[in-house]
Amino acid sequence: MAIPTIKKCFCLELKWGALIAALVDFIFAGSCVGCTTGYRDSDGGLNFVWYAVALVHIVHIIFTILVIVSVFVANKKLVIPYLITGIIRIILDVIFFIFVLIDGTDDVALVLIIINIVIADILWIVIFSWYKKLGGSADV
Repeated sequence: MAIPTIKKCFCLELKWGALIAALVDFIFAGSCVGCTTGYRDSDGGLNFVWYAVALVHIVHIIFTILVIVSVFVANKKLVIPYLITGIIRIILDVIFFIFVLIDGTDDVALVLIIINIVIADILWIVIFSWYKKLGGSADV
């Protein structure tokens, strides 16, 4: 089964939809790290998972800047690192969600993590569609 792609985003050309998606993802990736800093000094595996999540989100933010550049330069190679870290980010967010769920102390954080995962999935599909429009293959 193929990964779904879109032709337009937010009633705009995919180029501008990718720009909006990258800017929104830039904000959400940064806010996810900021909202979960309370778990930084937790005991056990949650502390390690938080550091992994924070590191991946910071790297993902850097690669989001490359997507913004790809909108103006139209180079598909600039989008590939974003797609890879986007998948890793979503997987680590799910793992972090499971750890916070097991910890069971913060219901607000659980809701924020779920919202972050859903938005990250949608934005990833938009950027993947931009990658496909630039001439990328599905075999990344």
